[in-house]
Amino acid sequence: MKMEIVFSPDKCIQHNIDINECYRKMDRYFERNHVSKTGLGCYEGSDFDPFAHAVMNLPYTDWFLKVVDQWYCWWDFAPKKREDALAGFYEVKAIADRRKKSYGAKL
Repeated sequence: MKMEIVFSPDKCIQHNIDINECYRKMDRYFERNHVSKTGLGCYEGSDFDPFAHAVMNLPYTDWFLKVVDQWYCWWDFAPKKREDALAGFYEVKAIADRRKKSYGAKL
């Protein structure tokens, strides 16, 4: 599996968030989970869990969506297909929001 995360310098300035600290947070997370760093914001490893955990939880931090510009994943079951994780998150969120609105339920 691979993941690439690009933070926006402009968004970081706008939200008063240190872009270098964003990359350090990602580096620490993946290092703790034995995933190799292959470049700035780029990580590669064979364990599915750290990548799945990142995809499921990063959008719910108080900082990630404010400053992320690009976010891509490559999964072992389709290693040549780059998945836009940011677009995927917003697609799922839109579906959940529509259901919440139509059913009046909190998802």
